[in-house]
Amino acid sequence: MSKRAVQMERERNRARGATGTMRFHRNATAVTDKKRTIYIGNLDRRVTEYMLIKLFQKFGKMTRINFTWHKVGERRGTPRGYAFIEYKNREECVRAQKAMDGKLCLGRHLTVRYAADKEYDDDNLEATDSSKQPANDRNLGVKMSAADKIRAIQEKLKKMRGGGGGGG
Repeated sequence: MSKRAVQMERERNRARGATGTMRFHRNATAVTDKKRTIYIGNLDRRVTEYMLIKLFQKFGKMTRINFTWHKVGERRGTPRGYAFIEYKNREECVRAQKAMDGKLCLGRHLTVRYAADKEYDDDNLEATDSSKQPANDRNLGVKMSAADKIRAIQEKLKKMRGGGGGGG
C-alpha cells in the first residue's frame, strides 16, 4: 500500500468511533435527506448536544445531528434553540417525531417536525412554507379562488378606509 493510501485509511479510521460508526459532526456540510430528518424546536438554552443524543438515540441510529449556535452578535456561542437530527431510515424518524413532539424538556414543550415539512433559514429561523401566509389563506378546509381572495382584500381595504369610495 502506498503512503498516501495508508494515510487516507488512518484518517478514515480516526473519523470512526470505537464502534466503527462515523462520529457526529455538528458543522457537517453534506446534504441531508429531509425524509429522514427531524427538526427539534423550542429547546431551552441549557439543552446540550449530548442531551439531545441521549433523548433521541432510543428511536434508532442517528446518522447526523446539527445542533445550531449563534454565530455573531452578543449571543455568539449560545444555542439557537433548535436542532436537526437525521436517522438511518424513515421509520426511525417517524417514531421519534411521534414520540417526542410536545414532550417536556427542561420545562419547555418540544416541537418535533419532519424537516421535509418546512424549509428553515439557518440565519433567522423563518419558515418558508404556508405558515408565512395569512391565517385565512391557509388550507383550513376552505379553498378560495384567486378572484375571491382579491375580493376579500378589496373589502378589507374598504373597511380600513372607513367604508368610503375607492374600493377598487
